[in-house]
Amino acid sequence: MSIDKPSILLIDDENDTLVTLKKGLEMKGFEVDAFDASPQALQQFKPYRYDVVITDIHMPILNGFEVCKLIRKQDEKVRIFFMTAFEVIEQEVKLAFPNIPPKSFITKTITIEKLVTLIESPREVTQAR
Repeated sequence: MSIDKPSILLIDDENDTLVTLKKGLEMKGFEVDAFDASPQALQQFKPYRYDVVITDIHMPILNGFEVCKLIRKQDEKVRIFFMTAFEVIEQEVKLAFPNIPPKSFITKTITIEKLVTLIESPREVTQAR
């Protein structure tokens, strides 16, 4: 884990999104390990190595929720954000996922500036369990 900026594990099967977010976050000073497949990301995952995990929801083999469950078994403290190509409607998220704060869901159209703001926001606002 980094003292200055959080270290990030980024997982998305869409290469354009993966490269864009990785480069953008690195330009903002974050250390980012990026993977285009969830099994490879999980193989490289080490407990307490990352401060933040950003994972796409819809991926082949293991989706973002499955990734979250497996990571939580190893590291209860890492913050997890879920990316989706769909609009995030807060009331629907609260009903469908009562244990996950709506701010844990981000759209793939998010700007790097807004993503950085979320990553640096207080933990209780965005902590997925």
